[in-house]
Amino acid sequence: MIGSRTPMNDHIIVSIFLRGAMDGLSYLVPHGDDDYRAARPDLAVPTSAVMTLDETFGLHPAAAPLWDIWQKGQLALVPASGSIDESRSHFDASAIVETGLGPSEIGGSGWLGRYLTSSARGDQLEAVAVGRIVPRVLLGFPAAIGLANLETFRLGPLRGQGISGTVDTAVRDLYPPPGSDLISTQGVASFGVLDTLEAAGLTGRDTPAEFGDSSIGSDLWQASQLIEADLGVRAITADFGGWDHHDGLGLFDDGRMRDQLDALTNALAGFWTSIAQHHDRVTIVIMTEFGRRVGQNSNGGTDHGHGGVMTVIGGGINGGIHGDWVGLGSDVLDRGDVPVLTDYRTVLAEIVDRRAGAAGQLNEVFPEMPTGAASYVGVA
Repeated sequence: MIGSRTPMNDHIIVSIFLRGAMDGLSYLVPHGDDDYRAARPDLAVPTSAVMTLDETFGLHPAAAPLWDIWQKGQLALVPASGSIDESRSHFDASAIVETGLGPSEIGGSGWLGRYLTSSARGDQLEAVAVGRIVPRVLLGFPAAIGLANLETFRLGPLRGQGISGTVDTAVRDLYPPPGSDLISTQGVASFGVLDTLEAAGLTGRDTPAEFGDSSIGSDLWQASQLIEADLGVRAITADFGGWDHHDGLGLFDDGRMRDQLDALTNALAGFWTSIAQHHDRVTIVIMTEFGRRVGQNSNGGTDHGHGGVMTVIGGGINGGIHGDWVGLGSDVLDRGDVPVLTDYRTVLAEIVDRRAGAAGQLNEVFPEMPTGAASYVGVA
C-alpha cells in the first residue's frame, strides 16, 4: 500500500531511457581494439579523435560535455551490459528492461515503480515523468505524475482570458476531496500537484542555453527545477528517442550519431551543473533497450545487437569503467554482437542498495534475480 513504509533516505534516482537502441560502440569507443576498426572501416571513430579514458576506451568527441564530470570522478560507464534476454525487438526488449523482470512478465510493473511502492511516503510528487509519456518503468506506482511542461501543467493559459478562477473552481467542484473512485482520486491528486507547483513558483521558464536546443534538454531543465524546489521528488524519468541508426549513422564529426550525442551530453552537463548543490543525493542512470551489431551494414549504419553501455552519474559514486570486457574478437562475440557480460539489473540493484539505501527492498524490486554485494560491479 502506498505510504505504508518509510523510505531509507531522500535520494533521487533520475532514469533516462534512450529509445531506439543506442550504438554503444560509437559512444564508448574501444579505440584500443583492432577488431573494432576492422568491423567498421567507414564508421569507426579515429583514435586521434577519441577522448581517451584509458588504454581501451574513450568517449566519442561529441560527448565532450561529459569530460568535466569524468574528471571529477562522477561518471561511471558499464560496457557489455544489458538484458540477458536475447530479443532484438524494440518493443519487447524495452518492456523487459523497464520492468526488470523476465520476458513472461513484460506486462507487469516497472522496477522503479516497485522501488517507489516498497518505500513510499505519500508525497504528491514522489515520482515525475518529464516529457510526453509516463513510461513503463514507473508502472506499479499509481501516484506517478506525467509532466510534459511546467508552463502547460496548469490552468495558467486561461488567466489571460480572465476566466481561470471560474474554470478552476468549476473543475475542482467536480472532484471534491477525498474522492472515492479512481477518476475522483486522480482529479484530487492532480489539483494537489497544481497547487504545489504554483506555491513553489514553478510556472515554467524558457530552457537555458546551457541545456542545449533539444527535447531532452527541455525535459532535464524541468527536472532540475523540481529538484531545486525540494518538493519531495524521489524519482524522475525522461525519454530521448532517435537512436535506431540502421543507416546514416555518420562519421565522427558529422551525422546522426554525432547530433544525438551532442544533444544528450549537453543536456546532461547543463542539468548536472544546475543541481550542483544536490549531487550527493542524485544518481542518473542511462539505459537503452539493446546495443548494435559490431559490424557496420551496407547502408552506413548498424543493425540491432545485444550488449550496450550503461551510464551512471552521481556525486560520490565510483567513477570509471566498470564490469567485464573481453574485446571484439570473433571468438567472443554473441552471434556478431557485443555479449552481455553485466546484467543491467545488477547495476540498478547496486544503485537502489548503496545510493538509495533500500537494501531491504531489493527482493521486491528485482524478485527474479539474486542480488547482493557479491554481484555488484562497483559503481556505488
